[in-house]
Amino acid sequence: MIVVLYADLRDFSAWSNAARPNEVAKLVEICYERVHQLHIDYHHNFHRLLGDGFLLVWEIDEFARYDASNCHDAAGALS
Repeated sequence: MIVVLYADLRDFSAWSNAARPNEVAKLVEICYERVHQLHIDYHHNFHRLLGDGFLLVWEIDEFARYDASNCHDAAGALS
């Protein structure tokens, strides 16, 4: 089974047009660090950084309650 999480930063384009470049760079850096930490904490098999969005993929042999809990926790950790 494959579990996919796609997350997008709400209103990032509008905000980044009005923000200072160093503020935009800092926010993107924080988000990239969070995705890297998700890899360490929840061991997803694949991730792709898509500008202001993130794609995380887990390949799970047998989808168990534990796996569902980990995927749900990873999704919550992005907020």
